[in-house]
Amino acid sequence: MEKKPRGTLRRVIRLALPAVFENVMFTLVNIVDVAMVGSLGAAATAAAALNAQPMWLAYAVTMIAAGGASVLVARCWGAKDYALAGHYAAQAVMLGTLIGLCMTAAAESCAGLYVAWMRAAPDVAPDAAAYMRIVGASMPFLVAERSMASVLQSAGDTVTPMKISVAANLCNVAGNFLLIYPSRNLDWLGGLPVWGMGWGVRGAAVSTAVSIVLAAVAMAAALRRCRSDLQLSAPRFLRFEKKRLNDLLRVGLPIAAERIVLSSGQILYMSVISALGTVSVSAHYLATTAEGVCYNPVYGIAIAATTLVGQALGAGDERRAEAEGRACIHLCLGVMAAVSTGMYFGAEWLIRVFTSDAAVIEQGARALRIVAWVETLFGAALTSSGALRGAGDTTAPLWLGIFSMLGLRLGAAWMFVNKLGLGLAGAWYAMDLDLGVRGALLWLYFNSGRWKLKSRRLAARTGQ
Repeated sequence: MEKKPRGTLRRVIRLALPAVFENVMFTLVNIVDVAMVGSLGAAATAAAALNAQPMWLAYAVTMIAAGGASVLVARCWGAKDYALAGHYAAQAVMLGTLIGLCMTAAAESCAGLYVAWMRAAPDVAPDAAAYMRIVGASMPFLVAERSMASVLQSAGDTVTPMKISVAANLCNVAGNFLLIYPSRNLDWLGGLPVWGMGWGVRGAAVSTAVSIVLAAVAMAAALRRCRSDLQLSAPRFLRFEKKRLNDLLRVGLPIAAERIVLSSGQILYMSVISALGTVSVSAHYLATTAEGVCYNPVYGIAIAATTLVGQALGAGDERRAEAEGRACIHLCLGVMAAVSTGMYFGAEWLIRVFTSDAAVIEQGARALRIVAWVETLFGAALTSSGALRGAGDTTAPLWLGIFSMLGLRLGAAWMFVNKLGLGLAGAWYAMDLDLGVRGALLWLYFNSGRWKLKSRRLAARTGQ
């Protein structure tokens, strides 16, 4: 058996732990909105829930710039070509800002059409559309912030993005507290009067948008303080470098396409569930939210896999890249085995964190227990994809994602819900089929070593 390089697991953990926490904090920005509007009733929860998949779609689009940066900066860093890393960083932020402006235009023009297509109830649709438009205004900042975070993480700094995500989440909580609820007296603070705007779901959207803008400003300031090669300046940011942009797009577009396929599939999947009524929509969203918190550690490990594999290949060490990729996958399997056990036995408690509605709790807890059986394989899918991304093989996860999401989940969900009448549980059985097959295939593909050829082609094309 091939011996792993000394310190591999230590390097994985050192990079992964801050990235895990950063992803938890980033995800909590949206989760906190749902939790804090939950006290306003099922309609408010559903309005926030309908925006979950468009938000994930927005995050997917950010990967055009952020995904390309994560691969190319990591490889440059491994090759110790810091000047080239700086060129890719600046081009990624510029590209991300332009993409974000297009996303804002789409959100402003399509919000009403989206909620109508999702067949939102009359008491849900106005707030759902308003939430999308308000948060959509912050998209240029979101894409730029994600691009800058990817640059820092690929250079080995996963701590700074973590700190900024913590601060952004705290700002969102404070903003929600003041903007969602009207002025009131807090009994738990001895009747202390507290000012509030009483904007409800729209207040949560304003708070989220402001926290995104502040995070982008903080991330730009962090890049200004790092080594000179990565510092953003107006001349570097505004310079158009065709070759660097082409490199970013070659790598980033398949990553974004994979995420867009999965997120678009989720929207179509949600359209099947939305016909089941407000209670099922709320239960589905809260179960998805709770599940997202549980598998967030995997995103951190996947980021570590991209960084470590990319840096090793940039240094010309394929053997180390393979060993570190496998170490990340094995760590993920162990973590997710423990997490899925906790999810299964703590399902009801996890849903109770967000709501006290008995019907929502019952359906949501059942959904979590269904998906707990395949969470370990889902973790393997995400981490294998991260390792493949570091190698520059961004097309294999795309094609496997198309097959499992569009070919398996959507067809099975339609049949289980509409033909077999299994309700929300049927939709989650379809999810199990998708996640299990995708995880197994991506894991097998990484172990096959076929990604090494694509890595060599990328190195030849970029001159690394």
